[in-house]
Amino acid sequence: MKKFDLTDWVRVAMYAALYTALTIVFAPISYYSIQFRISNALLAAVFLDPAAIFGVTFGLIIAGLYGGLGVFDFTSIRVIPFLETVKL
Repeated sequence: MKKFDLTDWVRVAMYAALYTALTIVFAPISYYSIQFRISNALLAAVFLDPAAIFGVTFGLIIAGLYGGLGVFDFTSIRVIPFLETVKL
């Protein structure tokens, strides 16, 4: 895996911002007991762009902090998908 340069980190920030914005805009269906997140469509980008792995993970953390469950949401629910994508 190559080192990340500035353009890669910009793409990471764009994925994180896009995931967070989509989750917050559709908050009524994103934060209840049955979560339907339209922003999860960005998970397909993980297979195409390595920057998407970190971007979607940061977006998950930011969106999780915005939602109602706080620390529990991003430590237990959001770290597991990150570890699964890193294994790929």
